[in-house]
Amino acid sequence: MSIEYIGTPKPPLSNESAAMIIEKIGEVAEVAVVRKAAGEVGLAFRANENAEQETATITVSTNQVYAGFHACHRDQRELVLLYLKSAIEEEGSECELDEE
Repeated sequence: MSIEYIGTPKPPLSNESAAMIIEKIGEVAEVAVVRKAAGEVGLAFRANENAEQETATITVSTNQVYAGFHACHRDQRELVLLYLKSAIEEEGSECELDEE
């Protein structure tokens, strides 16, 4: 089962800011980047038994932020959401991520 969060950054992010947020999320010590594409990053949690398996997907564009979590703990999910919101704020925007 996946838990998904979606939000709209206000004001919209620039393309450079969206790319910077993806970079910042990949630098979180508790996660490892297992897949990376333009505007998207796949993360694995180092503490999990299958630390190489993608358990979170983060997508950031100028007008939408998406975070999908698969097979991870609530505290892991909350940690990534906290870092994601912080990175968005550092880029001069705000984004309320609502669970879908």
